[in-house]
Amino acid sequence: MVDLLNTQREHWQQQGTLLRQRSATLEQQALLLMRQGFTQVWQEKVRLHGPMQLQSNHHEVMAHNAPVRSVHPSMHGRMTDGAETQQQHNMTMKVPALSGQNAPADLDVSTFQRSRNLHYFAHVEPLTEPNLAVPLNEIHQWRLLVSDSDGRPLANANVSIDGHMPGHVHGLPTQPRITQELSPGEYLVQGVKFQMTGWWVMQFDIEHNDTQDSLVFNLVL
Repeated sequence: MVDLLNTQREHWQQQGTLLRQRSATLEQQALLLMRQGFTQVWQEKVRLHGPMQLQSNHHEVMAHNAPVRSVHPSMHGRMTDGAETQQQHNMTMKVPALSGQNAPADLDVSTFQRSRNLHYFAHVEPLTEPNLAVPLNEIHQWRLLVSDSDGRPLANANVSIDGHMPGHVHGLPTQPRITQELSPGEYLVQGVKFQMTGWWVMQFDIEHNDTQDSLVFNLVL
């Protein structure tokens, strides 16, 4: 009897693994179809199709709120923008940008995401020219495109924004917010700023007709 139960348990475990794999495959196929339909609806708006990238002129080493910063009053106004800041009084300071933080290898960094409870589908991209790359330590704007579960642009939604670094104990240095609905379902996000390279999580909490849901975007800058 024990051997029979063990055999059945192993069979159920194998079946469970196969079902999870099939479910994951179907989910990816469904997301691909949703993205294709979404892109067709917003074909004149969607310009970024891959993950967000950092501008090539970024600093390799950053502090939490600024380039390397000294706490001593005598050091004020004596910072440089190099990877290593040499201060007077033989003070040297290095701050690795990715210290204490490792993004998962399989992290989903797509700019197209479904909401947690499947009410909404959305896309974000920076409004930076010419290559839509994300600047460091510079306030810039994003475009947020949102549709409902039927693929229709989500107009007149209330959207709040938050962001943080999972491997650190700080959030964004600014408070981004929606300042304008440019067209039905197209929202202008102003006040975005990243002060460090690394893994960032941006969350958009959306409320529309008493339906609340959240969208999460991962960036590795």
